[in-house]
Amino acid sequence: MKQKLFESGSFDPAYNLAVEELLMRKKPPGEVYFFLWQNDKTVVLGKHQNAYEEVNLAFAKARQIKVIRRNSGGGAVYHDKGNINFSMITDRGPYELQQINKWTRLACDILAKYKILAKAGGRNDIFVKGKKISGAASYYSGGRVLFHGTLLVGADLAVMRNVLTRNNKITDSMGEQSVPNQTGNLCEFAKEVDVAKIKAAIRSYLYRNGVLLCDGEMPFEQSGIGRLIREKYGRDAWNYGYQPEFNYKSYKKFRGGNVCVDALVEHGQIQAVEFRGDFFTYKDIKKLEKNMEGMRLSKDFPAKLKEIGADGYLVDISAEDLAELFQELFWQEAK
Repeated sequence: MKQKLFESGSFDPAYNLAVEELLMRKKPPGEVYFFLWQNDKTVVLGKHQNAYEEVNLAFAKARQIKVIRRNSGGGAVYHDKGNINFSMITDRGPYELQQINKWTRLACDILAKYKILAKAGGRNDIFVKGKKISGAASYYSGGRVLFHGTLLVGADLAVMRNVLTRNNKITDSMGEQSVPNQTGNLCEFAKEVDVAKIKAAIRSYLYRNGVLLCDGEMPFEQSGIGRLIREKYGRDAWNYGYQPEFNYKSYKKFRGGNVCVDALVEHGQIQAVEFRGDFFTYKDIKKLEKNMEGMRLSKDFPAKLKEIGADGYLVDISAEDLAELFQELFWQEAK
């Protein structure tokens, strides 16, 4: 069985997830691909998660932290240059679990050399002294399985805790919710450990076990990476707009009165909406609510509210005011 290791020289999460997906598509039967990569300041969501529910988006924006969605399920994770990411792609079949368990064995064996006693937990998570230092997820496609995991070496855990803060305006979400764990960095348990040493140890371990180191050479055209970034990972329609159904509640006080909105949202679209408050109306607000069904919460949402005449429903409350109630849900790409 041929085994190959590919390594990314980029810290761009859209680039790295595009490479990972293309490796998944291109892997021939009977071969095993490994991929070693890092991201700079990024929240990576599970495929079925709600970005607005899982991420403190105001904090992320202020700290220039990117938000991106992966193909596998599971919870949201924070990446920075103190975190190492490891992917393995193999064939589906009776031996796939043995292959997947390689990551746990690999990590535990490497850490043992630094006298760090690591233990596997549920779902191939890895713990040291009760602190989670590695999480994992997987997905299947085209007769292949992709398994990927993280390894916290020297990540900024304070930033991680702040950016992975749940939004209490989101209720009754159908999205997959993250399971909180106490996390730790490997450098807490061995001062001599750093990212460069762990990456070198991974390469050495794989090489000794018959894995060919491909030095950045990829089994596909580079143009495919750019195309997948443009069509998927670089688009807010995927990273923000692709999310399960959830209820959203927001409240603001305007010159014309207090307004509370309850909205049912799915995949970036309003499915149903209701306004309540002590405002006065020019026209029946139920008509506006009906006209808003199906509207996308993209950057042109305020302009669309004007187009449907939202300025003419509430006394001293404009379309721009109503748009403010939804501004946390805007994804930047107009559709």
